[in-house]
Amino acid sequence: MREEALELHRRDASSVPGNATLVAWMGLAVVYLAIGLFIYPDWINIGMIHGVEEVDEVRIFGMPPPDIAFVLILGFAFATNLEFRLAVLGRTGLLCLGLLAAYLFLGLAWRNDLSWIREDVRIWLWGFAGLGIFHLIMKARHPCLHILAATLLAGAVLFLSADAARGTMDNNAYLGNTRVWDLNVFNYSGMMILLLGLTLSLCALKNIFYLGGALAALGVFFYSAVMVSATRSLALALLAVCAFALPSLLFKRNREIIGLRVGGKAVWIAALVGLAVVLVAATFLGLAFTGSTVMADRWNAEDIDSGVDRFVELSDAIRQLGLVKGLTGGGLGFAFESIFDYTSITLHIGVFGFLLKFGILPFLAIAGFFYGILPVKFVQAILFPRSLHPFMRTALLVTLPGLLGWALILSMSGGYDHYYFIGAGISLGVFAEVRRRGLGRICR
Repeated sequence: MREEALELHRRDASSVPGNATLVAWMGLAVVYLAIGLFIYPDWINIGMIHGVEEVDEVRIFGMPPPDIAFVLILGFAFATNLEFRLAVLGRTGLLCLGLLAAYLFLGLAWRNDLSWIREDVRIWLWGFAGLGIFHLIMKARHPCLHILAATLLAGAVLFLSADAARGTMDNNAYLGNTRVWDLNVFNYSGMMILLLGLTLSLCALKNIFYLGGALAALGVFFYSAVMVSATRSLALALLAVCAFALPSLLFKRNREIIGLRVGGKAVWIAALVGLAVVLVAATFLGLAFTGSTVMADRWNAEDIDSGVDRFVELSDAIRQLGLVKGLTGGGLGFAFESIFDYTSITLHIGVFGFLLKFGILPFLAIAGFFYGILPVKFVQAILFPRSLHPFMRTALLVTLPGLLGWALILSMSGGYDHYYFIGAGISLGVFAEVRRRGLGRICR
């Protein structure tokens, strides 16, 4: 493996000193061009009432702009970035690609609809693209700045979508006790969950600029997803992200690791995030911003039917899956007729989407990872810090807030789409970098 890595290094364009800066700038340009292409179709449809008005479909050279975006990211990262190639062509990367290929062929064998197969493949490729984005921004200066920028760009789409939907639908969760529903709000809230976790736990302690950006992103999420959209799962996810980010903010950190002692400016910054936790919880329970009782009403018995319906949807989807496919998986592209009168490849209780596609054993492994291994590792990093290597503990404290927020979404309201997988790919890159080298390069 080492000989292969050295050979790849000799072929790596960015390993030539004269090319390094140029390749880094080109990679950064590709990242922001790809983000622009990803956002563009959603941006031009801000204010459209999905399901009522016709939403414009955008194509460039016959392809949806988001598809062009991940082709650019994957192609450029693979061509110019040694570490990305090692990640994709390493044992774990090849295992993931091999499993996806196997379930792709299984989906074809079960005669799943090709359009749904493409959608499933697209979701997983965006996970690899997120990893590619991370490796490209690592070649540029100030990687934390670009993570913060991506978070704020997603926040801008989220805020404008929520505000436009409120005006277009003549609904106002704050004044009128009526929930605003908008597809962009749900999608970009999901995209922000993982990015916000990284921004709070990785970037907020750098200086006042990063702290202000992190708090602005948090405020946008609170206004759009909690106040305007009144979405319970997103409110709980925000609560979880802030709560799980608190330990990483409380401990002093040096250039490389998050230390074991509490103190300094970290206490004051953690107090600000703690205040956000209290505010979100109070709003959730109807104790703050009392002009809106939508969130509290939806949590209480007045809106209990939607929770029950999700279990009915799950039961009906498993019935459609059948025993044989339940054991082997329905493959990529498996779709079912939802009780909510549409065809879908994912469920409201999103974690069971892995059961539909991959079968019982992979599902148990994935569920065990999200709801067993991740929480145990977080507790270990907090209560038994000396049992972990300092780099591993730091990597866990930095990445788990967003991942645990995603796990909560998967248990309540979707979570299986490319908006989440982008953040998951970036988080995977951050975890691998910090576990290997500490915070030195990523927080430079």
